[in-house]
Amino acid sequence: MFAAINITNPETLTSLFTPKEKREHQEEIEDNKKYPFDWSNVTPGEEEFVQWGIDWQEGRRITLALESKDNKYVSSWYMRPDCRRLNRYLNALTYGVIHEQNKSKKTVEVEDFQYYLDNLNKFDFLNKP
Repeated sequence: MFAAINITNPETLTSLFTPKEKREHQEEIEDNKKYPFDWSNVTPGEEEFVQWGIDWQEGRRITLALESKDNKYVSSWYMRPDCRRLNRYLNALTYGVIHEQNKSKKTVEVEDFQYYLDNLNKFDFLNKP
């Protein structure tokens, strides 16, 4: 099972993107103004997807796909473009369950686990009942 979510609300996007990501989006906006996209090469029917790509570049859209292998917990997710804050938050919410589901591998990637613990702390999940 999977779910796809598009975040396009300007206030929400502003709160999610880091200052560095916002600067990168501004550079893309300026670059796209200087060198506009040539829509004549777009195959009919693909215009919406191409516009999404431009929106991702310029910080007007985040597309998130969530997958659940057991229809109970998120087992993986994919985000476009990458958004550091949302990435860290999703990691804090999902890594523990994903780790438990993959226990049969009998290995723990120390860096991944440390990143997860850092994210739990960053969002104050360690101090909640």
